[in-house]
Amino acid sequence: MSGRGPGGIGGKVWKKITTNLKEVAEARSRLPPEFLPTKLASGRWKPPKYSRRQIAHLRKRFIIAGEPWPYEVPHKTVHWNIPFKGRISERKKEDKMALIERSMKAMPDLIIAYRKERLNPNRLRNPSRTDDSGKSLMYRPVEVRERTAIEEKEFVSDVKKLSRLTESLKKATIDDPSKDEKLDKPEK
Repeated sequence: MSGRGPGGIGGKVWKKITTNLKEVAEARSRLPPEFLPTKLASGRWKPPKYSRRQIAHLRKRFIIAGEPWPYEVPHKTVHWNIPFKGRISERKKEDKMALIERSMKAMPDLIIAYRKERLNPNRLRNPSRTDDSGKSLMYRPVEVRERTAIEEKEFVSDVKKLSRLTESLKKATIDDPSKDEKLDKPEK
């Protein structure tokens, strides 16, 4: 009867496995057709020309004469020590217990890191919304927001100054092409 755990009922179930199956099949394929049953067209089986008793008698005569029997078929070797595949939870139990043990050893450090993170008021609300440098794309502290707003205003004013300067240079070169040459040559 099959069951769970070691020893049959309530234990592990073992299955039998034949290790030399190919070798036996090759030896049987080498037997002459007179030793094998044949299947007729009607689907019925015709018995072999020589029965097993007659084949055994022929084999005995070969051995008495000192000749090796050319049609030797080895016995199947069957092992019973291979367990069934079983449930996934049973197969992976040892790995799971080892993982739990490693995780429990690292748990105090994880708890300390978590508590430090919870105490930080500027922590990210959603850590997945960060850029490559680790800066948040959604939430920034107030002083950072104010500082970046000032920097953006300064940048915009610098861009406006540069655009005015380039426009004035374009107008100057259109009005007087000789000034363009003066701009290209540095003063001595």
